[in-house]
Amino acid sequence: AEVHEMPNIIEDPFCKLSKTHKMVENIPSEAIMLTDRAYTTDEHMVDTFRSFIEPPGDLFPDAWMRDDSTDMGDFLHPTLKSLQIEPIRWESTGQPVTENAYMIRMPKSVRKGLLEYCKDMGIVKYFREVTIRGNSLEAGDEEEVVLGGLNWHVHRPPAGWRSNMHWMSPFDEKAHLDYLQELGMAGFDEVLKSIGEYFDMDGLAVYHVSFIAVSHCGDGFIHRDISGSDGKVFNIIIPVILADKTGPELDIAANNETGPIGRLRFQNNIGIMLGDDAFHGTSGTDYRAYREMRLAATVYIGDSNEENTDNIMKHYAQHYTPAGDMSAHSETAGTHWKKGDPKVRLPEYHAPKDEL
Repeated sequence: AEVHEMPNIIEDPFCKLSKTHKMVENIPSEAIMLTDRAYTTDEHMVDTFRSFIEPPGDLFPDAWMRDDSTDMGDFLHPTLKSLQIEPIRWESTGQPVTENAYMIRMPKSVRKGLLEYCKDMGIVKYFREVTIRGNSLEAGDEEEVVLGGLNWHVHRPPAGWRSNMHWMSPFDEKAHLDYLQELGMAGFDEVLKSIGEYFDMDGLAVYHVSFIAVSHCGDGFIHRDISGSDGKVFNIIIPVILADKTGPELDIAANNETGPIGRLRFQNNIGIMLGDDAFHGTSGTDYRAYREMRLAATVYIGDSNEENTDNIMKHYAQHYTPAGDMSAHSETAGTHWKKGDPKVRLPEYHAPKDEL
């Protein structure tokens, strides 16, 4: 190509060629593209017809439309010492959001142990298949799977939950015992001791355990896990894998299911304890574009007695032990921690003979 000096003789306001620009010859036409100067086309004229197209008001879930004061949500995130327990409090007032909602600083060994367990057993891989790779169960369906040589019961909640969450719990006694042994090896006995002493309980048993995973949720289903236990039962949510591209992930209602709803963001090594009438639900979220999921362990612990056992069983959802087997649940009362008796602990792991 040949380059020549090119004087600018055009005074059109839309032509801004400098007096010192060069002229290039012998450039093929297909290499040249003419465009309008930015904001000079007809659609930008002052009198152009415009109409705002507004999406229907119910198109987006309510949870998506609520503003969050920060990426961490509406609640305080105090710096807790190991095994310290604190009520979940509103950031705006410092008041507890509801009577039976707490957070506890877990020993790092708990999350580390559960994460390694989930990886070794194939639980992480299974959940990635159903929450990220499009192989979800149909809403309301369930199945039995064998992972790590153990039988597990997998359930996807009904369509009313508006999410692709899946629960995985022990299918039989062998899997249930294996889960309890893993909790013991990960240091969960110290968690039981801290909770038992904080709430002045007589004894504690881990009676319901599961893993849950989710990558998408619309307007979360507000519900309670426990009622009528006289403050002696908690579902402890232990984050195992958290998504990077996320905001608050847990909705918690104040005082009852009709109260104001705040949103909380999970943190590694911080367990969320939800007890009697602590209404909550998964916040509206969607990790699928980033191929992420959230995985947590849920561990139900209780100081059960003759007065509260019936109410505890009303909210029992694990496949093993069957909810109707009241004698089995009564026999486990106080079997994993007991006031004043340090010998009462979670079951120890004993390697099978072929591992010795």
